[in-house]
Amino acid sequence: ATELAQVLALAEKYQVLVISDEIHQDFEIGGPRFTSTLSIADGRYHDNLIVLNAASKTFNLASLRNAHIIIPDDARRADYDAFATAHNAVAGTLLGQVATQAGYEHGGPWLTQLIQVIRHNYGELQAAFAAGAPDVRLSALEGTYLSFVDLGAYMKPDAIQPFVQDQCRIAVDYGAWFSPKTATCIRMNLAT
Repeated sequence: ATELAQVLALAEKYQVLVISDEIHQDFEIGGPRFTSTLSIADGRYHDNLIVLNAASKTFNLASLRNAHIIIPDDARRADYDAFATAHNAVAGTLLGQVATQAGYEHGGPWLTQLIQVIRHNYGELQAAFAAGAPDVRLSALEGTYLSFVDLGAYMKPDAIQPFVQDQCRIAVDYGAWFSPKTATCIRMNLAT
């Protein structure tokens, strides 16, 4: 919460709009508890905040096209609604809305089991790298089912994709897609 308050205070000071992507909000796996930006400073920063979330990650509903855009400020929300209407933005699907509601009302046991699978898979990943490639570094498992795996101790960035994709035949996201700072990383899905 302290870090979020600092970021929001800086954004307010420099008049920067904050768009907070909270789509992994339900994954409290190993780190600190989730804190929504909406809860910081009793709403002091709501006039400069847009929050995105969905049940798509939590309940594997991405193809049902249902997400939430929370815009606390009335004027900013009216601007967004006018823009969305002018561009024929789809407000989601009825099936997505029903599935989201069903997930949150009845999906607790499923989510509990999913989090157990994620923890198990992370442990398996740790053990495999410890045994075969001990200099690989894994990101801490905190609030997502995705793990950044730094292969930089073993190969240069330009060798990673040919090795992972062509030799190992593994589908991953490549760190270079996200930032030059993560060019020696791959991002692996632990929720499978």
